[in-house]
Amino acid sequence: MWDYSTCVNTTKLIALDQIIENHAAMEDSAAYLEVVQRQGVIMLDEMKLLFLKREDFSQVKAAVRIMAYWKFKKLLFGEEEYHKDITLDVIDTD
Repeated sequence: MWDYSTCVNTTKLIALDQIIENHAAMEDSAAYLEVVQRQGVIMLDEMKLLFLKREDFSQVKAAVRIMAYWKFKKLLFGEEEYHKDITLDVIDTD
């Protein structure tokens, strides 16, 4: 049985996905869309909920934040590593 918070979370996730899809042509969403293709949507739903909670469930603010997160992570860790979980073992000492 679904409770109220599950319904709200599901609705917010759907709205967040729609906002990101509407901005799919933008450069900011490219890194995020690559991660979705590699990892699948289910794994990212938990992460998207964290972004929504951080932005007081504002889908627009969460969409901007999540796209910026993946773009910056790709910049920092490169094409081969950014979609993986980053641990201290992965990071160079340089």
